[in-house]
Amino acid sequence: MKNFNYLLVVVLVSCLNFQSFSQVTSTRRRSSTTTKKEPNHLYKRPTSSNSSGSNSNGNIRGRVGYIKNLPQNKKFIIQSALNYGRNYEGCFDAWGDDRNMSGKNLNLWVFDGRDIGKDRFYTFEKEYYGGYFIHPSYNKYISVDVENGHMNNNQNIRFWTSNGSRAQKFYMYHLGEGRFRIYLSDKRHVITAQNRTSRNGNNVHVWDNQNGVFQEWYLLDPYSKKAYIPK
Repeated sequence: MKNFNYLLVVVLVSCLNFQSFSQVTSTRRRSSTTTKKEPNHLYKRPTSSNSSGSNSNGNIRGRVGYIKNLPQNKKFIIQSALNYGRNYEGCFDAWGDDRNMSGKNLNLWVFDGRDIGKDRFYTFEKEYYGGYFIHPSYNKYISVDVENGHMNNNQNIRFWTSNGSRAQKFYMYHLGEGRFRIYLSDKRHVITAQNRTSRNGNNVHVWDNQNGVFQEWYLLDPYSKKAYIPK
């Protein structure tokens, strides 16, 4: 009888030890499993780690609002916020080459550093009432232009001979950390990446402000590729 009781105790202890070992092994397996992270959403706004400039407090956010003192005679690459901080796609570009630009369409294209055509860099000429004329690469005889001058949704953006009209006047609204919204002269419609995408060859057109990242732009220094932040 004593031997039987002894064997019973040994069996029970063995069962308990096996159960504990199984639980530890299962826990280790679960803890070693890597949880897959969802990719960043296409429309997530980027960080300002690639930005330059700061205000007097050292804050890289910069001054928010309509900016009336953009640097004159300084050239910029204009890049969509959809791409800023991720790659060099989504930059202003004239369809085709940079010759005879009047009448050519404004679209988006990658800036790979080798293409240094006149249609890849832009200057801002200050207008009397605080707006700007946007010219390709110091050529003040050509301007970014709202086709036919209509301030309507889906209106095309192109290059045209400079004429000083409201179709060529834009207002630069700084949202902070280098992000700009480019308003038309009616201050209601903005320059927008069509279909909310910035793939190579994608069109740029006019649309109501929807506070979308596809309607936001960065002004990049052509050498450092850092975003301009107004102080």
